[in-house]
Amino acid sequence: MKLCEKGANVINIHEYCQWRYNGVAFEPREGDYECPNKTLASGLIMKVAGERVAQRGYWGDIVTSPYISFGIECEEESLLKTANGVHVKTARDISEYNITSLFYELQHKDIYVLPKAEDKKPSAVLTEITEEEEEEADPTASSQTADVEADITESEFINIDGVTLHFLPLNSTPDLHKKSKFQKLFSIVYTANSMVHLLTSDLVETFADKASVVLETAKFMVDLKKEQIPEFVKKITSIAKSAGCQPTQPCDPEKDAFARFKFHRK
Repeated sequence: MKLCEKGANVINIHEYCQWRYNGVAFEPREGDYECPNKTLASGLIMKVAGERVAQRGYWGDIVTSPYISFGIECEEESLLKTANGVHVKTARDISEYNITSLFYELQHKDIYVLPKAEDKKPSAVLTEITEEEEEEADPTASSQTADVEADITESEFINIDGVTLHFLPLNSTPDLHKKSKFQKLFSIVYTANSMVHLLTSDLVETFADKASVVLETAKFMVDLKKEQIPEFVKKITSIAKSAGCQPTQPCDPEKDAFARFKFHRK
């Protein structure tokens, strides 16, 4: 598997094949994952028999897998242990830890520590179930339950002082510079390898002075040939320099998943 050659050998071949077969990469709870997740589905105009037809589906990656995002690196060394050359934990376990620690540290502003085995909840025990007489339904109970559920839903959000999350519509990037509220706003900019072409002279108008710019390389693009990977890094470096960004450190196309730049306004 090419991913192993690129440093992602923690990805288990069985979990990878299962994801390719049924589209389910993570199973954090016990149960049947039968309902399709349509949150990443989008529309696209395609040519069918010479005619343009609207199609809806998932057009993202189905080769590299979602495990490389949070499942191949970890600060918790116990999750990276191997036995006889095989990783004891899977990319799923590492992803779960990384996501949990991320939200824990955002909420509590403290380092997340992986619970030890003895700290985990005790296993389930059998208890005797007895029947009780049903009480008459309280007409106010349903409204009270709804209020409680609403309070619980609101309390589940993580409040972070000075941080607001904005969701922008699709294909909004080329027009961001036209709005005054985005002028010289962004201090950190990240671009995926499939979106580097959006790094234009118009977009940099939204960059703050000396903004940090991070571009994804082709390290995990398994469809590319080995000689194409360095060429891709040269291409995105050229695009970044044309937009006024300068490299802050050398980028090894074979080892680095990101190329880092600093924006200097002309």
